[in-house]
Amino acid sequence: MFRFLFLFALLLSACTNYLDEFQDQYGDMVNGAAATDLSNSSANLPYGLFEDARDGQSYMTVTIGDQIWLAQNLNYNDSESYCYDDEPTECVTYGRLYTWAAAQKACPAGWHLPSKKEWDILFTTVGGLSVAGAMLKSSSGWENDGNGTDNYSFTVRPAGYRDTSGHYGDGGNGAYFWTSTEGNNDDAYRVKLKYYADVTWGGNFRNAALSVRCLMGEVSGNGSSSVVKSSSSSAKSSNSAKSSSSVKTSTSSSSFSAVLSNTLSSCGDLWCGKRKGEYRVNTGLDAGGDLSGWWWDYNDSQEEGYSSISWAAKLGNDFDPKAFDHIIDKCSGICGTANLDRGNHDFDPYVGFGFHVAGPKTEDGMEKELVDISEWGGLCVVYSSDVSLWVQLGLGDYNEKALYAYDIPYATLPKGYDIVRNLEWSDFHQEGWGVVKGGKSITGPQAAKSVQDIKIKIMAPDGNYKFNVASIGRLGSCF
Repeated sequence: MFRFLFLFALLLSACTNYLDEFQDQYGDMVNGAAATDLSNSSANLPYGLFEDARDGQSYMTVTIGDQIWLAQNLNYNDSESYCYDDEPTECVTYGRLYTWAAAQKACPAGWHLPSKKEWDILFTTVGGLSVAGAMLKSSSGWENDGNGTDNYSFTVRPAGYRDTSGHYGDGGNGAYFWTSTEGNNDDAYRVKLKYYADVTWGGNFRNAALSVRCLMGEVSGNGSSSVVKSSSSSAKSSNSAKSSSSVKTSTSSSSFSAVLSNTLSSCGDLWCGKRKGEYRVNTGLDAGGDLSGWWWDYNDSQEEGYSSISWAAKLGNDFDPKAFDHIIDKCSGICGTANLDRGNHDFDPYVGFGFHVAGPKTEDGMEKELVDISEWGGLCVVYSSDVSLWVQLGLGDYNEKALYAYDIPYATLPKGYDIVRNLEWSDFHQEGWGVVKGGKSITGPQAAKSVQDIKIKIMAPDGNYKFNVASIGRLGSCF
């Protein structure tokens, strides 16, 4: 401890010029001095120190572009804040987790909870959403190969979250930060960083508890901070930045321990499992029989396969023994384990589930109507899965037979955890076996003009695969 204090005092005394400049500009708001990033000898970003007068805690600060941020998560004790797993030692490393109401007033005087716009300014400064995760995450402490390069000494650590039921999750795997920007109904915008290189936006229920990073200055009318440092800092070399891929290509059992729980936080506009009582997809295109949007499942049994799904809860309700109500309540989505067994056929086994976009014209009608959904632009899906999923556009038996061997357009969802994926209609295509054998050719945009149902298909070699599809919406609506 003595050696550390001696080194720190030496660093402080060597940087009085920067301290003077900093205090001249911001007065007594900041009490401390610049220091070098002790965790990385290549650092050239100046640190400052700020002491919170309310409780005497000190925080490192960092200047990135024209913004001055706390370089650590806030750890001020509010009645609506929590330590991960209710362990006080977690707060020392990761800071506290705050409800949105608490986050609004948690930052000390002269600092504030940043808006979505202010976070976007930060992401633009460090290279954009596709690389911001890698640039801003700490270079150690993340599970599943999720460490960042910490090029800007922002040092995001995987603090996890506390959900609305009081359960904790994603510690070691994810970081979630509130913004001051309201979303829809009971939501507010939040920032999410995971093991991949990019940063994603989404909405969270306001009584969940997430981390807080404070930004210096007061919020002006345009959503920007009114107090900024006049000169920009230079960043460390970015040669070590990770790939911008938003999907992890390999998974471990630990990374999927929460696939069957309600941890997926983003919502689309058509259906979202976390919205209480929302058991059907609201397509707005019901043909008259009031049967659109209800979920159903299928498997390869008609082709002598032995595949099935082990659901996380029992199917059925008081009116329909095959209803998905209990599953959606349990998982805040549709989740289970796909048990794939090819049985007596010679292609990969499959299971799946889906919904009719319009349904029949009458309640007892057999023929499901075809409708034009091209104006949706495509689909967005929120999901977790340890195997790739297919999203298929069902075109009705007559049309599908004309394609030969039911070679219908589909798009793929790569395996991964807590993914938001946007699929334009141009992303949908046929596998091709039907066209080779003389069947009809059809593109995704063409198919979108005459759709009967939308299906999620799990097709892979024999094995057991966990999945959770949490939400579906029109293109770009999942946040």
